[in-house]
Parts: sequence; structure tokens; C-alpha cells
Amino acid sequence: MNTYVRFEKFGQQHCALIQMMSNHKQCDRLISYRYQMITFEDSHHYANEYYVSIYQLKFDAMHHLIQRVKEAEHDGVIFQKDQSHEYFFAQAPSKRVWLLPNLKKYCLGLSEPCLRKRMGSSDNYIKEYGSYLVYGQDQLFEKIDKAENLTCNQSLILNNDVINKNFERFQLYIPRNTVKTTSLICYDEESSVVRLISKVTTASLR
Repeated sequence: MNTYVRFEKFGQQHCALIQMMSNHKQCDRLISYRYQMITFEDSHHYANEYYVSIYQLKFDAMHHLIQRVKEAEHDGVIFQKDQSHEYFFAQAPSKRVWLLPNLKKYCLGLSEPCLRKRMGSSDNYIKEYGSYLVYGQDQLFEKIDKAENLTCNQSLILNNDVINKNFERFQLYIPRNTVKTTSLICYDEESSVVRLISKVTTASLR
């Protein structure tokens, strides 16, 4: 399926999850982006695509989401990630980054302003031209990228099977030829910034 179609479908899925978990009808997405990365887990190399959405919630919506996350942890819908689910870098990174990977930015929507720079090799060993695609205005991207106090120390994995079972009329999007999918959520309580990630593993090699 076309990358842009996948990007949009994951964006819709993230928005639906935010609405359900925060009990908020609107979906105030700041930016979204997608990138590719090879990871090494359990003696295998995996080819992954990451579809990321970042939101700014209002106080009441954020409070509701935090309570929902705590309840979900207790019920087994959400659980703490372990090291095998790490993301944002390949094995043995030369540089670790937090809220956003330190990559060049590409524009996905031609009608939107975008920083256009040629991508070269990076600290994260990502060299594919155009592998990093972004929705959102430049000033929002820069505002979040430069917010050094925003961290996601509570990165959590969503149990996809439980979500599909418990959320009425909700079905997680799984692209064709996918080895596995992983859904992750983290948030910065003070700023009410929430990040959702869909990690799509497309290949596995020993």
C-alpha cells in the first residue's frame, strides 16, 4: 500500500485512540511523522516503520487520559515496555534522542510549509532518502524539537488484542505483509503532550 495512505490510516487510528482514552471529542494533533529503522532484538535484525503522532491535550482531557492509563495498566491493557521494545535507534547507537529522532525533516503535504534538506547519514544510521516524512507546520516541529524538558519516561505498550476486544467499533489497522505491530504511548504530564507510536515490523532476518 502507498506510504501516504498508511500514514493517513495510522493518523486516524491514533486520533481515535486519543479520543477514547482522553474522553475528548476533538483530536488536537500537533505534528505527525514517519521514519524507518533497523533494530536488533532477540538475535534478529528487524526492518521497522514508525508512524508517530504528537498531541497537545487540554488539562481535563490529559487528566482523564492519565487515569485511563493507570486503569489500563491495572487491567493488563497497557504494560511497561521492556528493553526489547526500544525504539528511536538501531542497536549500539552513537547518539540517543528522546521526543524526536535527530533526523532531517521532509514534508508530506505539498500544501504545507516544510523544511526541505537533503538527507545524509545520521547518528542513527538512517540513510534512505526520504525515509522521514512529516505532517505539520515548521514552527510546531521546532517548538517540540527544542523543548528539552519534554521527556517520555513512561513509555507504555498497548495490548493490541485487548484494545480490539474492549473498544467497541474500533479495529486496529494492520498493513499487509506485516510481521508484527506494536503500539506505544507516552506522555509528559506537565506540558500535556502525548505521543502515540505504531511500530510496524515488515521483515525479520537472522
